[in-house]
Amino acid sequence: MLLESIIEDVPVLVFIKDVEGAYLYVNKAYERVTELDRKEILGRTDTDLFPPELADTYRGNDLLAINGETPLQSEEPLRVEGEERTFAVIKSGITGTRKEPIGVFGLAVDITDSLRAEHARGVDRQRLASARFFGQLLDSLTPQEARVLSLLVEGLSDSEIAERLGLTSGTIRQHVSHVLKKLRKQSRTQAVVEMLKHRIP
Repeated sequence: MLLESIIEDVPVLVFIKDVEGAYLYVNKAYERVTELDRKEILGRTDTDLFPPELADTYRGNDLLAINGETPLQSEEPLRVEGEERTFAVIKSGITGTRKEPIGVFGLAVDITDSLRAEHARGVDRQRLASARFFGQLLDSLTPQEARVLSLLVEGLSDSEIAERLGLTSGTIRQHVSHVLKKLRKQSRTQAVVEMLKHRIP
């Protein structure tokens, strides 16, 4: 009785299905997340309750758990309040007195926010690595090449840069060629975009 009370009130989705996929039990969290009353759920299958692509995924994992020797861990999607969420699911086959499969027991936890945070950290790490690499390339520029690049970012033409620095247009073109080679860019636009991308003044 105590165990049943605990299972009913935990924030984890808990469910039991028979070998045919019909629901035998769901807890309050399952009702709340699916926005279905257990009277609508019990005795019905995922095909009755969810879109075909979701139902096929759930059923496929159910069968793997029923026929497997160890609990199955997977990630399953579910639409919650109009938004697709991702749940970490553990399913384990249930056997009868003769060790014959009679159903599947499952637990599901919403991990959407954790996955998004992990993805954001990964993106931040990639950006940081990219910025560091580009910074190393910038360090390879001579002072004059760095000045030419900064003027390119301002949008100045070769002749305008030449006038600003007191050099010939031919010399500026040579500097630009060296800058592009060192920054591993094929065009001035790519170099300027990379500078702006990393917000380097």
